[in-house]
Amino acid sequence: MQCNKDWEHTFGITIEALDNPGWHIRIDLIETELEHRPFALMKVKRIIANIAAPDPASADSFYRNILGLELSMDHGWIRTYVGSTEMNVQVSVASEGGSGTAVPDLSIEVDDLDEALRRVHAANLPVLYGPASEPWGVRRFHVRDPLGRMVNILQHV
Repeated sequence: MQCNKDWEHTFGITIEALDNPGWHIRIDLIETELEHRPFALMKVKRIIANIAAPDPASADSFYRNILGLELSMDHGWIRTYVGSTEMNVQVSVASEGGSGTAVPDLSIEVDDLDEALRRVHAANLPVLYGPASEPWGVRRFHVRDPLGRMVNILQHV
């Protein structure tokens, strides 16, 4: 990187290359309109999937019996199912579902894909795709929940 002796010094930006771990960037905001402006950090704590359904209770057989989630809230018009595992916040935006499949409405990671598949078969639900071992390190299958949503059930391998 080359300094042009004006811009970098005028605006108080310093960029130094370090051997390890990478770059060090310092931005000096003194005498700028941002000098006294507080910078609050905000973290996304969780992401909630909201699925429209005329009868929310119709989802029980799938989300409680097959996936083993607990019903934590029921107001009649909304039912919330929860698991006990800590999860990372994640939103995926895709043009396809991978391996030429459609983009699923939900992806649910489990610790035992064979057990999930056994429960799906026991409930006589048709498997739309898989089970398949994918080149990106997951084993998965697709199934529709009682509301018609395509669910990608997966396990990292």
